Amino acid sequence: MNKTIVISGGGTGGHIYPGICISRELIRYGYEPVFIIKKNDYCIPLLKKENFKYYELEIISLPRKISFKQFLFIYYLLMSFITTIRIFYKIHPLIAVGLGGYTSFPVICVSKLFFIPSLIHEQNYLPGITNRLLSKIATKVAVNFSESVRYFNKKKTVITGNPVRNELFNIDPDNAIREFNLDKNRFTILVFGGSQGAHTINDFIVNNLEYFTEFVDRIQFIHITGEKDFNYVSDAYKSKKIKSKVFAYLYNIGYAYAVADLVICRSGATTVSELIALDKKAILIPYPHATNNHQKYNAEYMSNLGTGIIIEEKDLNIEKFLDIFKKIINKTYPFSLTNHQNTRKKFLDSTPTELLVQNILKLINKNK
Repeated sequence: MNKTIVISGGGTGGHIYPGICISRELIRYGYEPVFIIKKNDYCIPLLKKENFKYYELEIISLPRKISFKQFLFIYYLLMSFITTIRIFYKIHPLIAVGLGGYTSFPVICVSKLFFIPSLIHEQNYLPGITNRLLSKIATKVAVNFSESVRYFNKKKTVITGNPVRNELFNIDPDNAIREFNLDKNRFTILVFGGSQGAHTINDFIVNNLEYFTEFVDRIQFIHITGEKDFNYVSDAYKSKKIKSKVFAYLYNIGYAYAVADLVICRSGATTVSELIALDKKAILIPYPHATNNHQKYNAEYMSNLGTGIIIEEKDLNIEKFLDIFKKIINKTYPFSLTNHQNTRKKFLDSTPTELLVQNILKLINKNK
């Protein structure tokens, strides 16, 4: 009996990690998840590590400006439809699940052509254009934030939250400190720019490390740089003699979260969900070129909870940053925890992965 479920997404960890959470649970129910991602997607090592099957599409994002790339986009989009049709004929999926991003577009559209039910999941506070378009033909829409419902047809929209990986929870900080060979008595700062790093954040920290030397005996860094900036950042910490552990990529980021007293990062939807679930305070630097500036809206959501501090990239300067940082390390920053704890409790009491899987299974059973 066919048990295949197609999951499309990728491009960033924000799309792929919820897919991995859902897939693990679907396997527990006896189903076989198969991913459809863009060609040479960065997430391929993650899928291989989890032993998930996947197919690749030759597809590019829609150019924002009029150029020859728009003709290329149309060509690759048409080819991606043809490839997706072939994949569907081969594996006969029971349902298609779209996790946002342009890779989901041909997959959800083809599912409609094949009369196969579909579910799309919107992780961001402000929905992206792909999911807004796909919501017109998708059987069911799932959203992370209750405030996002207004952008979709309420009759077929359900609030599920955003899956957070189980392995991020219940990590002993002492074990994590030993794993990183760090000092448990120091204030630990976790810096990362999302699943692929962020050059602007790396640059800002490196160029201003001298201002952290006054705290050299009190602080330590865990810094996830992305492949391109690894040597550059690692060498900078060594030259300033600041205690640090630098990684190009960290599979076990749960260990870093477990010991972090402060997180400096972007504000992708999955990152914000993880920060809330893991009870972390953060300085959020939204990626300014995200579609519709959706990272800013994610950051504002966490800021309103009282544990996120927003510094937009255009306002990022060492004076402003140090003013905030000194207050945090000296425990004088006025964090407001009531809203945060209430939201965190709701998140922990809910089960986003299970809610999504149950909605997927309902659509499968309804289509029999």
